[in-house]
Amino acid sequence: MLNKNFTTYHGNIISLFEILKSYNVDVEELANELNIDISKLRSKNIRMQAEQFDQLISLALEKTDDAMFPINFANYVHPTTYHALGMSLLSSSTLRSFWLRLTRFFSLMTTIKTVELHLDAKPSFIKFKPLVVHPSTTLHFHSAVTVAVLIKMIRQMYQPNYSPVKISLVGSVAPETLALYENHFGCEVTADAQSTMIFVDNEELDFNLPAANTDLTRQLDLLVVKYLETIEKNSLATKVEELLIALLPSGEFDREKIAQELHMSPRTFHDKLKKEQTSYQQILDETRQQLADKYLKEMDIPFSELTYLLGFADSSSFSRAFKRWHGVPPSQYEV
Repeated sequence: MLNKNFTTYHGNIISLFEILKSYNVDVEELANELNIDISKLRSKNIRMQAEQFDQLISLALEKTDDAMFPINFANYVHPTTYHALGMSLLSSSTLRSFWLRLTRFFSLMTTIKTVELHLDAKPSFIKFKPLVVHPSTTLHFHSAVTVAVLIKMIRQMYQPNYSPVKISLVGSVAPETLALYENHFGCEVTADAQSTMIFVDNEELDFNLPAANTDLTRQLDLLVVKYLETIEKNSLATKVEELLIALLPSGEFDREKIAQELHMSPRTFHDKLKKEQTSYQQILDETRQQLADKYLKEMDIPFSELTYLLGFADSSSFSRAFKRWHGVPPSQYEV
């Protein structure tokens, strides 16, 4: 899909409500305040938009007022919290395969951030980068929870006292809280970093893990792929993209036409795309750019035909768009 749908998996929401219960927070009242239907949370297709998730986290932090709340959150995350992915990760043959699998399927857990592997560095490190601008109230929570959940998983599959080399967290924390973090993780922890990073020992990456089960991970990975395919199909942005690909050459693909094809009013169409943090114009532009690159690199279609295939009114409109995409006009572009 071209457009990111910034959401988090329902397992994160369930875990958040479970830990709130341990703090004696009235989760029903909290859910009602944010118009969350708790009864539907266990549906495999339920995902929460980033903005609403941040609202939920802000209220949770306010009601608990516990510096270790992000770390304690990991205690309420179980192997099945993340569908088949949790079990697949725990059945990985090595820590390297654990990190590779996480990167491949990270979008199941969340599309609010991305993960980058730097396993050839010394020490190796894993970097997490947010794709949305979080409010200051939740910035550190997202960072600390990510690390706490993953370190807990590794301790379950590898060694109960496993510690990374170093951890860098986004957001500010008090010195006494940082000391508690270091005691929990068993390594140096720094705050106010630009990105969340976990530094790991290169020599440990390829140790054979006791819980390794290659046949099981293969089957579980297939289940994860099927789940992700279901989520992609349910995205309105994906449906709009598919329609645009079919309709661009006809020239009949304006906003109202696409809304009509999807049996929506233009207003409803606009609002639903906004909830997915995108717009018709953004999807149109990104679809055209992707198709232009594909046509040029894989099919060697001449520029003269691209104006028609991408649904531009004239060649000058196409040239302006192409220069915005690639920094040069079509006449100066080299495949």
